[in-house]
Amino acid sequence: MAFNHSVQKLLNLLLNNYQEKEVQIEPGIEERDRYGRLLAYVYVGDKMFNKLLREKGLARVAVYPPNTKYLDEMKEIESAAKAKKVGIWSIENYATEDGYHTEEKEQPAPAPKAEPETKPEIAAASYQNCTELRKVHPEGVPSSHPAYDTKHDRDNDGYACERN
Repeated sequence: MAFNHSVQKLLNLLLNNYQEKEVQIEPGIEERDRYGRLLAYVYVGDKMFNKLLREKGLARVAVYPPNTKYLDEMKEIESAAKAKKVGIWSIENYATEDGYHTEEKEQPAPAPKAEPETKPEIAAASYQNCTELRKVHPEGVPSSHPAYDTKHDRDNDGYACERN
């Protein structure tokens, strides 16, 4: 189960409800992680987006020392979300110390839907490995792309064969 859509909805709601729509970034002591991703606290108006994500159960605490300024507060918020079983905490064993487990064993299969008329399209290519996929898609592909395959998304971030 992916919660990316819920995160996007929350961000849109925040941005649409603030007249000033000012977004501020408070970088951590270490500004980037080992993958080059920005490590920061994000504010939309007077709301810290990082806290809101945890309150809604849309993120778990990840520690990137020395960036621990709000660690205790984030852990408290996460504990409250776990107790309420919201978001990622609503699915048993979905969020763990080693990442997110997307198998939906407990969920019943959706009812079959009528097949829409198919339009002639280029068939989605299947790639044996990331080397082959990158020959066609050098930056990798998002989960919405026809060439996406979970076997190529080792970090379960919804993006296959991305370059780190």
